[in-house]
Amino acid sequence: MRALPGGHIPKRDALPVVVRVTDHQARAQETAERIRAAGAGVVVMAEFADSPVVCRDHPPELVRGACRRCGCDVCAGCLLEAEGDRLCRGCAVETRAGVQRVHTRQLFVVFLFCAFLFQVYSLWRRDTDIRSGWEVADVALLQFVPPGQLLHPMVRGFSGLGGGSWDGPTYADVVSLFDSERRRFSGQLQGTVRLSVRGPWQDRPVPPSLESGPGSSWSAGLAAIRYSWFWKRLAEGHGVEARKFPLRMFVIFTDEQGDQAAMSRAALGGNLAVTYISLDDPNPVYPAITVAHELAHLLGASDKYGPDGLAKIPEGYVEPYSEPMYPQRFAELMAVDIPVGRTLEREPSSLGQLRFGHRSAAEMGWIAQDQADSFYRALGVTPESKLDLPADLASPEAPPAAEEPVPE
Repeated sequence: MRALPGGHIPKRDALPVVVRVTDHQARAQETAERIRAAGAGVVVMAEFADSPVVCRDHPPELVRGACRRCGCDVCAGCLLEAEGDRLCRGCAVETRAGVQRVHTRQLFVVFLFCAFLFQVYSLWRRDTDIRSGWEVADVALLQFVPPGQLLHPMVRGFSGLGGGSWDGPTYADVVSLFDSERRRFSGQLQGTVRLSVRGPWQDRPVPPSLESGPGSSWSAGLAAIRYSWFWKRLAEGHGVEARKFPLRMFVIFTDEQGDQAAMSRAALGGNLAVTYISLDDPNPVYPAITVAHELAHLLGASDKYGPDGLAKIPEGYVEPYSEPMYPQRFAELMAVDIPVGRTLEREPSSLGQLRFGHRSAAEMGWIAQDQADSFYRALGVTPESKLDLPADLASPEAPPAAEEPVPE
């Protein structure tokens, strides 16, 4: 008879199970008969080659089969540890570890997704607060000028560095316009926008075209994405991160001919505005109007002029109930020019001639929408009682000597 290996010797608490190993099958059968005759149960198993009889991991459990992964012998204890799966102890541990790794990766992906949703929610809340009129909008303003024009009076003047050589408005005056108008509508002393003026840099940014094929919404969408990414990379290349400045405005000074302001673009309620300013504009106020107009687009205000370029009635008029209606004293910034006749308008000559109408104020969150609606429905109500104009604006400015045609 051959002795069992030390690890296979039955433990005392495992009795009365007895395992005997012999090299003679006939003697094993005789022994089994005697034991059965004594009333005990006997199992005779033949061991072939190096195949063990008892489980290496759970002695003295008898082998019940082979592991489905590695082919090693398994017993009832192995099946119990593997929760019914036909796996040896090593494969069961490895399988559980693999499942644990999968679960860990899944939890990590869920965590990243939740963090992404939180970031999206934070950005949405930030943009919503900015356009609700309750938060000060941080705007990065990046200036670009043609080569050799860094010292141009308009370039220096806009930044407040013009000294006596510049008699036009500055970026600070544009901010003051927004703050005073918000205060006029809501009574709040809190500011509206906070400009971080960068540059100017000598460069001629050439963005990709926004033009797309006729009737192709897919091409138009791709063109808009390419256009937006161009300016985003340009801002990052000049040290302006979108995370710190949710709103970004590019002021492009140009010495090219033609109506450069017509090339200006701004996403209504978006985060990008591109303003083109002609260095030889004869009206030094008009470039500031263009900057203010595009900035108001970022805050949610829509255009108040029609396809013919004329101010819409009544939302394009600051005082739609004035008697007589013409000439108007002010230009609605989102309609740009001052109506002096039903089909005639003139450019403002100062920022003091600019106002926001009730519809624009509602779009930027300064007043409620129903308040703006009630203003335009209140026929017969004088505009003075609605607008509560400051004393220094009580007397209208004199109309021009001759009505000017609407600018093309």
